[in-house]
Formats: sequence, C-alpha cells, structure tokens
Amino acid sequence: MNAFQYTQFILPNSYAAVSAMMQNERIYATDGIECKIHTFVSDGTAVDTLCTLRPYRRLRTYSTTEMMTALGCCNQNRVYFIDENFLERGFVELDSSCGTEQNCGCGCGCNCAINGDVYSCGEDGLIDASLTCIDNQAYIVGVFPKTACLFDMNGKRVTRICQADCGEILTDFINPRQDLFAFSSLKGNIRTVTVSENGISQSAILGKGHTLRMLIYSENNEIHGLFGNNYIYNRMIPIYRNGILVLPQ
Repeated sequence: MNAFQYTQFILPNSYAAVSAMMQNERIYATDGIECKIHTFVSDGTAVDTLCTLRPYRRLRTYSTTEMMTALGCCNQNRVYFIDENFLERGFVELDSSCGTEQNCGCGCGCNCAINGDVYSCGEDGLIDASLTCIDNQAYIVGVFPKTACLFDMNGKRVTRICQADCGEILTDFINPRQDLFAFSSLKGNIRTVTVSENGISQSAILGKGHTLRMLIYSENNEIHGLFGNNYIYNRMIPIYRNGILVLPQ
C-alpha cells in the first residue's frame, strides 16, 4: 500500500469512522453512534467537532450544491437533508416498495446483521443514499443490499438502476454525475469495486488485508475510499483518478 497516497485520521473518541466526506479541503467523519461530526484538515489533524441532532451513519455531499444528505439511526427509509452549516433542514421517506422495514446496523445497539465493518440491514434495509442530477433534474439514489433505485425528491421510486448478482450484496452506490457511477459489492469474502465513466467500466478486487467502509466522490473528480485498519485507524485513499481504478492489495 506504500504506492498509495493517503490521509490517516483517528476520531477523538477512538471509535471507527463509518462515514466520511471531503469538502473545502476538510474531511468530515461520523461514527454512527454519537451525535457528532468530526472535522479534520488534509493531513489528518482534528480541528473541530460539530454537534448534530442525531448520529449519522452515512454522510454525503452533493457535488453541484452545498446540500448534503445523511442516514440516521433506525430510520430505514429516511434520508436527511443537511445545509452548508451542517444543520438538519428536513427529510424524506423513500418509497418502501423498494425495500421492507428491517433493523439497521448503524451502531445503535439494535439487533443488526453485521458483515465485518459493513453494516447491512438484513435483506432490504436502506444502506446508502446520495443526490444526483440527471437531465438537469435532482434525484435521490437509494441503495439496498440487493438493488439501487432512483427516487424523486419526494421519495417516490422512479426506477431501478442497479441489481446485485445472485449471492452478491451492494454496500455502496454513488452516481455523482450522469456519466459517472461507482459501486462496491460483496460476494462471500470477495470485495469488488466497479467504476463506470462515459460508458467505460473498470472493476477491481480489494486485497483481503483492507476493509472498505465507504466510497467517496471528491471535488476534483476523483473517487476515494474510506478504509479501516485495526478499528480506530481511518484512511482516505484515492482509488480512481485520471480514469484509472486501482485498489490497495
């Protein structure tokens, strides 16, 4: 992994980061347990801690606006909207026909199905959500273990955009631009990451010594991975840049 440039950071509470995003040369991370967002500069130095209304287990920024989204604890189909000051401004319930209510795995102490560092929600719980823009129209990408769906901003399901293979589960799916998407999946103990840009797809298998917690789209048109090491050590590693996908081995 020495060939990879990365930023390592440790949360002040020594919990594992389950979510992170990059914005304005800062890293914002959450642990899914405490009502806090931890802020770091690019070298991994902690600079601030923001208080939130609830724990967030998946925090994402939208590349074309200051709007952010987050998933909370035990709200299976609920996507929260966060403004540029990290204040919660509302939420939308995604159409449950794309997935039934299940216990989540967000660190809250409920009866969760946990696969390593990947928090799954049984067969159908919402595990990821983000915003995208298609033909100048904003949509929500909602991700479940077996499928990723496109929803309108009122939470109504529009279409299915990705379906997992037999024996495979999705853990991330991001669609930051109409011509770019990336997802991570597990099949047994094999972790695969796929990136498609302008119709050209690449896939790679992650080495068994690394734990991928989240895929992250950065402001400079790169995709990074939030990786965990020995629980408390969190690493932000660029895995897709200049049209090339490379994972740590």
